[in-house]
Amino acid sequence: IDFKEIFNHTKEFGLSFSTMNQITTRDGDSLERVNLNSQHFNLLIEKEILNKLFLQLTLKRFESKGNEYINKRNEYGEIFTFQSLDLIRVDNLYCYGIKYKYRDNVYINLQYNLWNSNFNDTNYPNLNFQRFLFIFSIKL
Repeated sequence: IDFKEIFNHTKEFGLSFSTMNQITTRDGDSLERVNLNSQHFNLLIEKEILNKLFLQLTLKRFESKGNEYINKRNEYGEIFTFQSLDLIRVDNLYCYGIKYKYRDNVYINLQYNLWNSNFNDTNYPNLNFQRFLFIFSIKL
């Protein structure tokens, strides 16, 4: 949604939201049955605060629940069995940043990302990852 066009503002203000749901099912014997549901949510807010300078906020969420099978390989890379994997996982990605429109289709972006994952399996510890990015992009 481009609020600049809707409300006839002089500064740009954009909002984007999307969601996607994926369901994977497979019937068969015990090693073939799969029932996995995943959902993706995305939200992007971008607001021009000064001429050509934008504040950005992005939120992403990925949830998965169900079961899947992962293959086990020997030292030669051959699959010798399959291991059941029950999933309840939630990933969140938060991005905060500023973007400068250097020229038409040329942007400089400073961004801070925080990503966390929560697992239901004690073999996989929960994850908290942070990074600071400098992005120089050209739209072709």
